[in-house]
Amino acid sequence: MTTINDFTGITAFLNGEEGLHDIDQDVHDSFVKEGHVVAVLDNLFENPKPLKNLRHYSNLVLFTTGLHPEKLQSLIVLFEKSGYVPKNVIFLSESTALTLCGLARDLKPKGTNFFFIDYFDNKTIYPITWI
Repeated sequence: MTTINDFTGITAFLNGEEGLHDIDQDVHDSFVKEGHVVAVLDNLFENPKPLKNLRHYSNLVLFTTGLHPEKLQSLIVLFEKSGYVPKNVIFLSESTALTLCGLARDLKPKGTNFFFIDYFDNKTIYPITWI
């Protein structure tokens, strides 16, 4: 079984708007409780500058409702231009995985691993094999 304790390095929670959603916050709190170093990069729709420093983070946690596709697309373009390849990405919903599937399929051959998290314990992670 794989858990968040198998992750090393700094984990960044990326968020388009200000403040984490309940789902993100619960997962964030689990990482902190387990002693991980985490960062929250939020309000990215208004201020995408933190995306320039992604290379400092080994792991990314992503959640999107997909309600702002035009804003999300501009962040994806910035992400792609950075050339950054995360070690691990946790998608917090299937809609997030589907929304970012194209980007994920570009990153997978470069070594990025993709996961879903178990909402019952916010620690157990499952590899995504269909990307």
